[in-house]
Amino acid sequence: MHRVSASRNISTHLHNHENLLNLPLELGKVDETRAPRLPDRCERLWANVDDILKNWTRLYLTEEEGERVYLENDPVEDEKNFVLAAQFLTRKVLNVEAIGKTFKLLWKARDGFKVCDVGNHTMLFVFEVESEAERVLAMEPWTYDKHLILLKWYDGKCPAHTLRFSTVKFWLQIHGLPVNRLTFEMAMELGKSVGVVSRLEHRDQVIGGDFLRVQVSIDVSKPLCWGRKVLLGQNRED
Repeated sequence: MHRVSASRNISTHLHNHENLLNLPLELGKVDETRAPRLPDRCERLWANVDDILKNWTRLYLTEEEGERVYLENDPVEDEKNFVLAAQFLTRKVLNVEAIGKTFKLLWKARDGFKVCDVGNHTMLFVFEVESEAERVLAMEPWTYDKHLILLKWYDGKCPAHTLRFSTVKFWLQIHGLPVNRLTFEMAMELGKSVGVVSRLEHRDQVIGGDFLRVQVSIDVSKPLCWGRKVLLGQNRED
């Protein structure tokens, strides 16, 4: 019984295959009564693709819209400003006035600064004095309403919405080292294994009793580092 069934299936398959080969195909013509039909979902998909292609061909600029506008390469600015772009890691609606008042009290900039909302939870802080903007960066990390803020320099050469924020500075404490390893050089080496180490003005800032501390720029798109395995003399692991 199984052999007969198998032979019938094979013969039926060959018969169907032969019918497909014998379809009367001509240039640009197909016998729709005998040709296999695509599922309705596929047909709708192809119809949508055709509509998209047709609409795409209609997109063009008019002669007036196609005229080129030439801009100066180096615009002359009367005043030199120093801008920090800040992205607030929150979904809440931001109030520009409230943010300005909050950070004027925290940053205590003598010459003040302006705040501009550029959308996508991103603000621009415009300083008149570069040292005051640098001081804000050196004192990272900053938070607003218990949410982290990512800061970076912004030179204004690209649209603000194209800015990408990925790093923030944290003070990293390094514990568990022998006393004779609590040195500036050791702090720099271990800090580099986590991120980009910030420049320190005083070497004494590194040693904090029985641990080391260093400021490191960390990629916030990656999980936080919980520790590192350190090989001391003669490959001894601590």
